[in-house]
Amino acid sequence: MKKLNSTAQMLIALALGIVCGLAFGEKMAVIAPLGNIFINLIKMLVIPIVMCSIITSTASMSDINKLGRVGSKMMFLYISTTAVAASIGLVLASITKLGQGVALEVADEVAATPLSLLDILYNIVPSNIFSAMANFETLPCIVFSLLFGVALIMIGEKANPVLSLLNACSEALNQMVSLIMKIAPIGIFALVSSGLGQYGAEIFAALGKYLVLCYIGVPILAVLYLVLLKLFGGLSVKKFLSGGLKIFLTAFTTRSSAATLPLNIEVTTKEFDVPEEIAKFTLPIGCTINMNGAALGMTMKAILAGYIYGSPLSISQCAIAVVISTLSGIGMPGIPNASLVFNVLLFTTLGFPNGALIGMLASVESLEDMVQTAGNVLGDSACAVLIANSERKRERKKNNVL
Repeated sequence: MKKLNSTAQMLIALALGIVCGLAFGEKMAVIAPLGNIFINLIKMLVIPIVMCSIITSTASMSDINKLGRVGSKMMFLYISTTAVAASIGLVLASITKLGQGVALEVADEVAATPLSLLDILYNIVPSNIFSAMANFETLPCIVFSLLFGVALIMIGEKANPVLSLLNACSEALNQMVSLIMKIAPIGIFALVSSGLGQYGAEIFAALGKYLVLCYIGVPILAVLYLVLLKLFGGLSVKKFLSGGLKIFLTAFTTRSSAATLPLNIEVTTKEFDVPEEIAKFTLPIGCTINMNGAALGMTMKAILAGYIYGSPLSISQCAIAVVISTLSGIGMPGIPNASLVFNVLLFTTLGFPNGALIGMLASVESLEDMVQTAGNVLGDSACAVLIANSERKRERKKNNVL
Protein backbone atom coordinates (compact mmCIF):
# COMPACT_ATOMS: atom_id res chain seq x y z
CA MET A 1 0.00 0.00 0.00
CA LYS A 2 2.90 2.39 0.73
CA LYS A 3 3.93 2.27 -2.93
CA LEU A 4 0.49 3.45 -4.03
CA ASN A 5 -0.52 7.10 -3.98
CA SER A 6 -3.34 8.27 -1.72
CA THR A 7 -5.91 8.26 -4.52
CA ALA A 8 -5.20 4.64 -5.39
CA GLN A 9 -5.26 3.63 -1.72
CA MET A 10 -8.66 5.23 -1.14
CA LEU A 11 -10.10 3.71 -4.31
CA ILE A 12 -8.87 0.27 -3.21
CA ALA A 13 -10.37 0.86 0.25
CA LEU A 14 -13.65 1.86 -1.40
CA ALA A 15 -13.67 -1.25 -3.60
CA LEU A 16 -12.83 -3.59 -0.69
CA GLY A 17 -15.45 -1.87 1.47
CA ILE A 18 -18.11 -2.40 -1.19
CA VAL A 19 -17.19 -6.06 -1.65
CA CYS A 20 -17.11 -6.80 2.08
CA GLY A 21 -20.28 -4.81 2.76
CA LEU A 22 -22.20 -6.71 0.10
CA ALA A 23 -20.70 -10.07 1.04
CA PHE A 24 -21.02 -9.93 4.82
CA GLY A 25 -23.86 -7.43 5.30
CA GLU A 26 -24.58 -6.36 8.86
CA LYS A 27 -21.69 -8.45 10.19
CA MET A 28 -19.38 -5.62 9.09
CA ALA A 29 -20.87 -3.41 11.81
CA VAL A 30 -18.20 -4.82 14.11
CA ILE A 31 -15.55 -2.58 12.49
CA ALA A 32 -17.75 0.55 12.43
CA PRO A 33 -15.86 2.00 15.45
CA LEU A 34 -12.72 2.28 13.30
CA GLY A 35 -14.63 4.50 10.90
CA ASN A 36 -16.04 6.54 13.76
CA ILE A 37 -12.52 7.10 15.12
CA PHE A 38 -11.46 8.41 11.69
CA ILE A 39 -14.43 10.82 11.65
CA ASN A 40 -13.65 11.98 15.19
CA LEU A 41 -10.05 12.71 14.19
CA ILE A 42 -11.33 14.92 11.37
CA LYS A 43 -13.92 16.62 13.60
CA MET A 44 -11.21 17.31 16.17
CA LEU A 45 -9.47 19.62 13.70
CA VAL A 46 -12.43 21.44 12.16
CA ILE A 47 -12.75 24.38 14.54
CA PRO A 48 -8.97 25.03 14.92
CA ILE A 49 -8.40 24.85 11.14
CA VAL A 50 -11.35 27.11 10.31
CA MET A 51 -10.42 29.73 12.90
CA CYS A 52 -6.67 29.83 12.21
CA SER A 53 -7.15 29.89 8.44
CA ILE A 54 -9.79 32.62 8.45
CA ILE A 55 -7.92 34.82 10.92
CA THR A 56 -4.65 34.62 8.97
CA SER A 57 -6.37 35.03 5.60
CA THR A 58 -8.27 38.09 6.81
CA ALA A 59 -5.22 39.62 8.48
CA SER A 60 -3.16 39.13 5.31
CA MET A 61 -5.43 41.71 3.69
CA SER A 62 -3.20 44.33 5.30
CA ASP A 63 -1.54 44.44 1.87
CA ILE A 64 -4.77 45.91 0.55
CA ASN A 65 -3.62 49.25 2.00
CA LYS A 66 -0.81 49.23 -0.57
CA LEU A 67 -2.97 48.42 -3.54
CA GLY A 68 -6.24 49.97 -2.36
CA ARG A 69 -8.65 49.55 -5.23
CA VAL A 70 -7.06 46.26 -6.31
CA GLY A 71 -7.77 44.72 -2.93
CA SER A 72 -11.42 45.75 -2.89
CA LYS A 73 -11.96 44.55 -6.45
CA MET A 74 -10.23 41.29 -5.62
CA MET A 75 -12.40 40.62 -2.59
CA PHE A 76 -15.58 41.51 -4.49
CA LEU A 77 -14.71 39.15 -7.34
CA TYR A 78 -13.58 36.31 -5.10
CA ILE A 79 -16.63 36.41 -2.85
CA SER A 80 -19.15 36.94 -5.66
CA THR A 81 -17.74 34.22 -7.96
CA THR A 82 -17.57 31.77 -5.06
CA ALA A 83 -21.19 32.54 -4.16
CA VAL A 84 -22.21 32.07 -7.81
CA ALA A 85 -20.33 28.75 -7.95
CA ALA A 86 -22.10 27.58 -4.79
CA SER A 87 -25.42 28.60 -6.34
CA ILE A 88 -24.64 26.65 -9.53
CA GLY A 89 -24.01 23.54 -7.44
CA LEU A 90 -27.24 24.11 -5.54
CA VAL A 91 -29.27 24.49 -8.74
CA LEU A 92 -27.74 21.42 -10.43
CA ALA A 93 -28.31 19.21 -7.38
CA SER A 94 -31.83 20.56 -6.82
CA ILE A 95 -32.92 20.11 -10.43
CA THR A 96 -31.64 16.53 -10.53
CA LYS A 97 -32.91 15.84 -6.98
CA LEU A 98 -29.51 14.46 -6.01
CA GLY A 99 -29.92 11.71 -3.42
CA GLN A 100 -33.67 11.30 -3.81
CA GLY A 101 -34.84 7.71 -3.37
CA VAL A 102 -31.91 6.80 -1.14
CA ALA A 103 -32.73 6.55 2.55
CA LEU A 104 -30.03 6.49 5.20
CA GLU A 105 -31.69 5.98 8.55
CA VAL A 106 -29.50 6.77 11.50
CA ALA A 107 -29.56 4.66 14.62
CA ASP A 108 -26.49 5.52 16.66
CA GLU A 109 -25.86 9.01 15.34
CA VAL A 110 -27.99 11.88 16.53
CA ALA A 111 -28.24 14.80 14.18
CA ALA A 112 -28.34 18.32 15.49
CA THR A 113 -31.66 20.14 15.23
CA PRO A 114 -31.74 22.10 11.95
CA LEU A 115 -31.91 25.85 12.48
CA SER A 116 -33.92 28.38 10.50
CA LEU A 117 -32.22 31.38 8.89
CA LEU A 118 -33.53 33.63 11.69
CA ASP A 119 -32.12 31.26 14.30
CA ILE A 120 -28.74 31.35 12.58
CA LEU A 121 -28.74 35.16 12.45
CA TYR A 122 -29.75 35.38 16.11
CA ASN A 123 -27.06 32.95 17.28
CA ILE A 124 -24.32 34.10 14.93
CA VAL A 125 -22.58 36.30 17.54
CA PRO A 126 -21.13 34.19 20.36
CA SER A 127 -21.55 35.30 23.94
CA ASN A 128 -18.63 33.03 24.84
CA ILE A 129 -16.23 32.02 22.08
CA PHE A 130 -14.78 29.14 24.09
CA SER A 131 -18.26 27.76 24.67
CA ALA A 132 -18.98 28.07 20.95
CA MET A 133 -15.78 26.17 20.14
CA ALA A 134 -16.53 23.44 22.68
CA ASN A 135 -20.09 23.02 21.40
CA PHE A 136 -19.01 22.94 17.74
CA GLU A 137 -21.00 26.11 16.94
CA THR A 138 -19.24 26.84 13.67
CA LEU A 139 -20.86 30.08 12.46
CA PRO A 140 -20.09 32.02 15.66
CA CYS A 141 -16.49 30.80 15.38
CA ILE A 142 -16.31 32.07 11.79
CA VAL A 143 -17.70 35.48 12.80
CA PHE A 144 -15.23 35.75 15.70
CA SER A 145 -12.36 34.80 13.37
CA LEU A 146 -13.31 37.45 10.79
CA LEU A 147 -13.54 40.15 13.47
CA PHE A 148 -10.26 39.05 15.05
CA GLY A 149 -8.54 39.18 11.66
CA VAL A 150 -9.83 42.72 11.06
CA ALA A 151 -8.62 43.75 14.53
CA LEU A 152 -5.13 42.41 13.72
CA ILE A 153 -5.06 44.58 10.58
CA MET A 154 -5.99 47.62 12.65
CA ILE A 155 -3.17 47.22 15.18
CA GLY A 156 -0.54 47.01 12.44
CA GLU A 157 2.94 45.71 13.21
CA LYS A 158 1.98 44.78 16.76
CA ALA A 159 0.01 41.89 15.23
CA ASN A 160 3.10 40.27 13.68
CA PRO A 161 3.89 37.93 16.62
CA VAL A 162 0.26 36.77 16.74
CA LEU A 163 0.19 36.23 12.98
CA SER A 164 3.46 34.28 13.11
CA LEU A 165 2.02 32.03 15.78
CA LEU A 166 -1.27 31.51 13.93
CA ASN A 167 0.51 30.84 10.63
CA ALA A 168 2.64 28.23 12.38
CA CYS A 169 -0.52 26.74 13.91
CA SER A 170 -2.15 26.60 10.47
CA GLU A 171 0.88 24.80 9.06
CA ALA A 172 0.86 22.34 11.95
CA LEU A 173 -2.88 21.70 11.58
CA ASN A 174 -2.46 21.09 7.86
CA GLN A 175 0.25 18.56 8.68
CA MET A 176 -2.14 16.91 11.13
CA VAL A 177 -4.67 16.59 8.33
CA SER A 178 -1.97 14.98 6.18
CA LEU A 179 -1.16 12.53 8.99
CA ILE A 180 -4.81 11.65 9.52
CA MET A 181 -5.29 11.15 5.79
CA LYS A 182 -2.65 8.43 5.90
CA ILE A 183 -5.15 6.25 7.75
CA ALA A 184 -8.03 7.42 5.55
CA PRO A 185 -8.13 4.09 3.63
CA ILE A 186 -8.75 2.23 6.92
CA GLY A 187 -11.46 4.69 7.95
CA ILE A 188 -13.06 4.61 4.51
CA PHE A 189 -13.05 0.80 4.44
CA ALA A 190 -14.68 0.61 7.87
CA LEU A 191 -17.30 3.27 7.12
CA VAL A 192 -18.15 2.00 3.64
CA SER A 193 -18.31 -1.70 4.50
CA SER A 194 -20.34 -1.19 7.68
CA GLY A 195 -22.55 1.44 6.06
CA LEU A 196 -23.15 -0.62 2.93
CA GLY A 197 -23.85 -3.70 5.02
CA GLN A 198 -26.51 -1.77 6.90
CA TYR A 199 -27.98 0.47 4.18
CA GLY A 200 -27.50 -1.41 0.89
CA ALA A 201 -25.99 -0.47 -2.47
CA GLU A 202 -28.43 2.31 -3.39
CA ILE A 203 -26.32 5.02 -1.78
CA PHE A 204 -23.45 4.49 -4.23
CA ALA A 205 -25.70 5.30 -7.16
CA ALA A 206 -26.19 8.71 -5.53
CA LEU A 207 -22.41 9.15 -5.10
CA GLY A 208 -21.86 8.33 -8.78
CA LYS A 209 -24.48 10.88 -9.74
CA TYR A 210 -22.78 13.42 -7.50
CA LEU A 211 -19.43 12.93 -9.27
CA VAL A 212 -21.05 13.31 -12.69
CA LEU A 213 -22.65 16.58 -11.58
CA CYS A 214 -19.26 17.84 -10.33
CA TYR A 215 -17.74 17.20 -13.74
CA ILE A 216 -20.68 19.05 -15.34
CA GLY A 217 -20.72 21.94 -12.86
CA VAL A 218 -17.06 22.98 -13.16
CA PRO A 219 -17.22 23.33 -16.99
CA ILE A 220 -20.34 25.48 -16.51
CA LEU A 221 -18.28 27.58 -14.10
CA ALA A 222 -15.48 27.79 -16.69
CA VAL A 223 -17.99 29.07 -19.28
CA LEU A 224 -18.97 31.78 -16.80
CA TYR A 225 -15.31 32.79 -16.53
CA LEU A 226 -15.06 32.98 -20.32
CA VAL A 227 -18.14 35.21 -20.54
CA LEU A 228 -16.78 37.56 -17.87
CA LEU A 229 -13.38 37.73 -19.58
CA LYS A 230 -14.96 38.39 -22.97
CA LEU A 231 -17.15 41.19 -21.59
CA PHE A 232 -14.87 42.78 -19.00
CA GLY A 233 -11.41 41.21 -19.25
CA GLY A 234 -10.18 42.23 -22.67
CA LEU A 235 -8.86 38.69 -23.20
CA SER A 236 -9.81 36.47 -26.10
CA VAL A 237 -11.41 33.10 -25.47
CA LYS A 238 -8.68 31.37 -27.51
CA LYS A 239 -5.91 32.95 -25.44
CA PHE A 240 -7.51 32.03 -22.12
CA LEU A 241 -8.17 28.47 -23.23
CA SER A 242 -4.58 28.07 -24.43
CA GLY A 243 -2.98 29.24 -21.20
CA GLY A 244 -5.78 27.99 -18.99
CA LEU A 245 -5.32 24.42 -20.20
CA LYS A 246 -1.82 24.29 -18.66
CA ILE A 247 -3.19 25.60 -15.37
CA PHE A 248 -6.17 23.24 -15.50
CA LEU A 249 -4.09 20.11 -16.11
CA THR A 250 -1.56 20.97 -13.39
CA ALA A 251 -4.30 21.62 -10.84
CA PHE A 252 -6.22 18.53 -11.97
CA THR A 253 -3.26 16.21 -11.47
CA THR A 254 -1.74 17.74 -8.32
CA ARG A 255 -5.13 18.50 -6.69
CA SER A 256 -3.48 21.48 -5.02
CA SER A 257 -4.06 25.20 -5.58
CA ALA A 258 -0.80 25.89 -3.72
CA ALA A 259 1.21 23.53 -5.93
CA THR A 260 -0.25 25.18 -9.05
CA LEU A 261 0.52 28.72 -7.86
CA PRO A 262 3.97 29.20 -9.50
CA LEU A 263 2.67 28.10 -12.91
CA ASN A 264 -0.48 30.17 -12.42
CA ILE A 265 1.59 33.33 -11.81
CA GLU A 266 3.80 32.60 -14.82
CA VAL A 267 0.92 32.00 -17.23
CA THR A 268 -1.15 34.90 -15.92
CA THR A 269 1.69 37.40 -16.29
CA LYS A 270 3.30 36.17 -19.51
CA GLU A 271 0.29 34.92 -21.48
CA PHE A 272 -2.63 36.88 -20.01
CA ASP A 273 -0.69 40.18 -19.76
CA VAL A 274 -1.48 40.75 -16.09
CA PRO A 275 1.06 43.08 -14.42
CA GLU A 276 3.35 41.19 -12.08
CA GLU A 277 2.44 43.29 -9.02
CA ILE A 278 -1.24 42.45 -9.49
CA ALA A 279 -0.67 38.74 -10.18
CA LYS A 280 1.68 38.30 -7.22
CA PHE A 281 -0.80 40.05 -4.93
CA THR A 282 -4.10 38.48 -6.00
CA LEU A 283 -3.12 34.91 -6.91
CA PRO A 284 -1.50 33.88 -3.59
CA ILE A 285 -4.53 35.24 -1.72
CA GLY A 286 -6.86 33.56 -4.22
CA CYS A 287 -4.99 30.31 -3.64
CA THR A 288 -6.21 30.52 -0.03
CA ILE A 289 -9.67 32.09 -0.16
CA ASN A 290 -11.05 31.68 -3.69
CA MET A 291 -12.33 28.09 -3.75
CA ASN A 292 -15.07 28.23 -6.37
CA GLY A 293 -14.96 24.57 -7.39
CA ALA A 294 -15.03 23.40 -3.79
CA ALA A 295 -17.99 25.68 -2.99
CA LEU A 296 -19.87 24.21 -5.95
CA GLY A 297 -19.36 20.70 -4.59
CA MET A 298 -20.32 21.60 -1.02
CA THR A 299 -23.80 22.82 -1.92
CA MET A 300 -24.33 19.64 -3.93
CA LYS A 301 -23.41 17.64 -0.83
CA ALA A 302 -25.93 19.64 1.20
CA ILE A 303 -28.75 18.67 -1.19
CA LEU A 304 -27.48 15.07 -1.29
CA ALA A 305 -27.48 14.82 2.51
CA GLY A 306 -30.93 16.37 2.76
CA TYR A 307 -32.52 13.72 0.55
CA ILE A 308 -30.52 10.81 1.96
CA TYR A 309 -31.40 11.66 5.56
CA GLY A 310 -35.05 12.24 4.67
CA SER A 311 -34.98 15.98 5.34
CA PRO A 312 -34.78 17.94 2.04
CA LEU A 313 -33.39 21.43 2.50
CA SER A 314 -35.79 24.34 2.95
CA ILE A 315 -35.22 27.63 1.14
CA SER A 316 -33.60 29.12 4.24
CA GLN A 317 -31.33 26.07 4.63
CA CYS A 318 -30.34 26.38 0.96
CA ALA A 319 -29.36 29.99 1.63
CA ILE A 320 -27.37 28.87 4.67
CA ALA A 321 -25.64 26.19 2.56
CA VAL A 322 -24.55 28.84 0.03
CA VAL A 323 -23.25 31.11 2.81
CA ILE A 324 -21.39 28.28 4.55
CA SER A 325 -19.89 27.07 1.26
CA THR A 326 -18.76 30.60 0.40
CA LEU A 327 -17.27 31.24 3.85
CA SER A 328 -15.63 27.81 3.87
CA GLY A 329 -13.77 28.81 0.72
CA ILE A 330 -12.12 31.57 2.74
CA GLY A 331 -10.69 29.13 5.26
CA MET A 332 -9.96 26.15 3.03
CA PRO A 333 -6.21 25.54 2.58
CA GLY A 334 -4.96 24.89 -0.97
CA ILE A 335 -3.94 21.29 -0.29
CA PRO A 336 -5.37 17.96 -1.48
CA ASN A 337 -8.51 16.72 0.30
CA ALA A 338 -8.91 19.96 2.26
CA SER A 339 -12.67 19.99 1.70
CA LEU A 340 -13.08 16.78 3.76
CA VAL A 341 -12.79 18.82 6.95
CA PHE A 342 -15.33 21.33 5.68
CA ASN A 343 -17.86 18.62 4.83
CA VAL A 344 -18.13 18.07 8.58
CA LEU A 345 -18.57 21.82 9.07
CA LEU A 346 -21.37 21.96 6.48
CA PHE A 347 -23.27 18.92 7.73
CA THR A 348 -23.03 19.99 11.36
CA THR A 349 -24.36 23.48 10.60
CA LEU A 350 -27.31 22.04 8.65
CA GLY A 351 -28.06 19.50 11.37
CA PHE A 352 -27.02 16.30 9.57
CA PRO A 353 -24.97 13.40 11.04
CA ASN A 354 -21.28 13.11 10.22
CA GLY A 355 -20.73 9.36 10.10
CA ALA A 356 -21.52 7.02 7.24
CA LEU A 357 -22.19 9.60 4.52
CA ILE A 358 -19.04 11.59 5.32
CA GLY A 359 -17.00 8.41 5.06
CA MET A 360 -18.56 7.47 1.75
CA LEU A 361 -17.99 10.97 0.38
CA ALA A 362 -14.37 10.71 1.53
CA SER A 363 -13.99 7.64 -0.68
CA VAL A 364 -14.65 9.73 -3.80
CA GLU A 365 -12.93 12.87 -2.46
CA SER A 366 -9.91 12.51 -4.72
CA LEU A 367 -12.02 12.15 -7.86
CA GLU A 368 -14.05 15.28 -7.12
CA ASP A 369 -11.00 17.13 -5.80
CA MET A 370 -9.31 16.92 -9.20
CA VAL A 371 -11.92 18.86 -11.13
CA GLN A 372 -12.85 21.15 -8.24
CA THR A 373 -9.24 22.26 -7.72
CA ALA A 374 -9.00 23.00 -11.45
CA GLY A 375 -12.10 25.18 -11.10
CA ASN A 376 -10.51 26.96 -8.12
CA VAL A 377 -7.31 27.99 -9.90
CA LEU A 378 -9.01 28.99 -13.15
CA GLY A 379 -11.17 31.31 -11.05
CA ASP A 380 -8.02 32.86 -9.56
CA SER A 381 -6.60 33.51 -13.04
CA ALA A 382 -9.85 34.93 -14.40
CA CYS A 383 -10.22 37.34 -11.48
CA ALA A 384 -6.61 38.55 -11.89
CA VAL A 385 -7.27 39.30 -15.58
CA LEU A 386 -10.48 41.17 -14.76
CA ILE A 387 -8.73 43.28 -12.12
CA ALA A 388 -5.79 44.07 -14.41
CA ASN A 389 -8.08 45.16 -17.25
CA SER A 390 -10.11 47.33 -14.87
CA GLU A 391 -6.92 49.05 -13.72
CA ARG A 392 -5.78 49.60 -17.32
CA LYS A 393 -9.11 51.22 -18.18
CA ARG A 394 -8.84 53.47 -15.14
CA GLU A 395 -5.33 54.56 -16.12
CA ARG A 396 -6.39 55.31 -19.70
CA LYS A 397 -9.35 57.34 -18.46
CA LYS A 398 -7.11 59.22 -16.03
CA ASN A 399 -4.58 59.99 -18.77
CA ASN A 400 -7.30 61.24 -21.12
CA VAL A 401 -8.61 63.57 -18.45
CA LEU A 402 -5.14 64.94 -17.84
